[in-house]
Amino acid sequence: MTSPDKSTGGTRTGIAFLALFIGATLLGSLLAPQVFNLLLGLGRRCPDLAFLRNLEFESVAGRCVMLFILLGFFPVLKLSGIRHVRELGFVPGIRGRRLLLRGFLLGLL
Repeated sequence: MTSPDKSTGGTRTGIAFLALFIGATLLGSLLAPQVFNLLLGLGRRCPDLAFLRNLEFESVAGRCVMLFILLGFFPVLKLSGIRHVRELGFVPGIRGRRLLLRGFLLGLL
């Protein structure tokens, strides 16, 4: 028999990650106009930061959402019950580093 924690663990993790992406999208979209206007103002006031005047709103909005996803990733892992990176499938030691590097290189390709 499985314990009650094991049967609801996947559901709790799924809900936690869904909440992360919905929350990050909402917070990022609410923060993006202010950050965009701040960066444009800095570009107008400081001659050294003139390149900020050429920013596109979509890139600023996307980066704001990514920032909130990164900030919320580890708290969501803790809330979902994942306590250690081994539970994500990472293997400790040199073999794990090789596998991670191999996966990273495949992802780059």
